[in-house]
Amino acid sequence: MLAWVTIDRQHKPYLSPIFARAIHKGDWDENSIGWHEFCVVLNENKDQLINVDVYQNLNKNIKVHVVTVESDFKNWLPKDKYYGSIDFLAKYDPEELSKKISLQDLKKCIDYANNSHYQEIHQIKNKNDVVDLMEANFGFHDAHIDEIITKDDKTKILFEKSWGSQIEMTFEKYVSYRVEPYDTLATDWWGDGSLFSKNGFWFLCNGEDVDTINDAKNCGIYFSGKKVSYRVFPACY
Repeated sequence: MLAWVTIDRQHKPYLSPIFARAIHKGDWDENSIGWHEFCVVLNENKDQLINVDVYQNLNKNIKVHVVTVESDFKNWLPKDKYYGSIDFLAKYDPEELSKKISLQDLKKCIDYANNSHYQEIHQIKNKNDVVDLMEANFGFHDAHIDEIITKDDKTKILFEKSWGSQIEMTFEKYVSYRVEPYDTLATDWWGDGSLFSKNGFWFLCNGEDVDTINDAKNCGIYFSGKKVSYRVFPACY
């Protein structure tokens, strides 16, 4: 897994693999357990592991400090689990990993990071690409469109900063879209979003779990085109 990491306002965001993801030890109730999530990543200098809480400033405004941009779990243990670690680090307690990792395993982490290549512009071709986009922006929860730019047969959508990231999407080839307010208050904030492919077209709409063309077009906001790509900008602050 690869993520944008933001330590604080004094440090620029940087890319790092996520080496482990877990919940801090504690007696958390079921409704709040997710707010105690942390990730083990490399530091800004890429020479040590550190723990970074995903959510910070909980008593003020929630800031997401780790934004996943690639969520490949093929070397992840336990298999098919959101929380865990890269396989060669499974012998460590995630909360103690950054302090107790051996020099040999740390070198493996650094080498792993050096061999990770981030593709800034992601073209969506399959369901795994959709998963990565949804992971990066919390499934368009609380999304709001800042700007729509249409030129020729290409439409670019810039979303407002939300949940630690800002998403730019581009639809191309036979593009169509509609943007309507939710109600008479003229608000166009999204509750959630869906992105799916049908008949050679990609559809994005402001409805949860939508997977048919008719349902997408019945949403207040939808975009469609034969080709779609996106970029993820870190936007914690």
